[in-house]
Amino acid sequence: GNTILSIDAQTYQKDWVVYVTDSNGVAVSNVGVTIKVLPLQYRKGALTFGSTGWDTTSSNPLCANEDANYNGVLDPANGSVPAEDSNGDGILEPGNVISVTTSSTSGASSGIVTTGSTGRATISLVYAKSYTRWVQVKLVASAVVTGTESATQAIFWTPGSGADYGNVAVAPPG
Repeated sequence: GNTILSIDAQTYQKDWVVYVTDSNGVAVSNVGVTIKVLPLQYRKGALTFGSTGWDTTSSNPLCANEDANYNGVLDPANGSVPAEDSNGDGILEPGNVISVTTSSTSGASSGIVTTGSTGRATISLVYAKSYTRWVQVKLVASAVVTGTESATQAIFWTPGSGADYGNVAVAPPG
């Protein structure tokens, strides 16, 4: 969809839907779908106001996610594998800046969502508004149906609300 929820002055929520079907396109209910969101790269730069609103004036080239193995740990060099901190600032950038919320009946978030009777499930991405347009992520959904694992993905830059980026008189988040 094209809606972004502003949870509060600092946080966005972007909902996504996933459908699970069998090889004939028939909806499959009660299937656990594993969801993950992985940062791919990030920009450094500034926001400037142009003809269509606020936009990024960013670094070139773009900066790769420093956490090469996605374990959330700053790993040192090991043999032929270089250290993950490519810019030498002592932290992993951009970091794990987006959370996946998959509400269950218990209200807990597990990273796994179960499809309903129509084979459909909704997940939410929650992130600080300050990361809007600065971090590119890969959203991955995977499931097993009748013994076959399938996955789909979407790669995108974190979006922001048009209301936050269309007025030259109001500084946008980030």
